Order: sequence, then C-alpha cells, then structure tokens
Amino acid sequence: MNDAVWHNEAMHPKDACTLEEAKDVLRQTKMFVENLAKTLPLISLTQSVM
Repeated sequence: MNDAVWHNEAMHPKDACTLEEAKDVLRQTKMFVENLAKTLPLISLTQSVM
C-alpha cells in the first residue's frame, strides 16, 4: 500500500473497534432504518395530498 496516500481518519480510522462497539453500531443502524421505514410512508402520503 502506498503510504503517501492521505486518508480521512473519520472515514478510515487507524484502530479497529471492539466487537461490542460494532454490535452497537449495527443495533443503532437497525433502529434508524426501522424508524425511517415507519416515517417514509407518512411523508409520501402528505406529499400526495397537497
């Protein structure tokens, strides 16, 4: 790998996360997607009525 290549540390952290941190990210992502899925039909209905 070319060491001269710059990486954004926010997107490419140097350290790995723990298993518990990874599980927490997946849990929070699941909650976000479930909430989004409940909200999207409401947005669609609101826009079609206008």
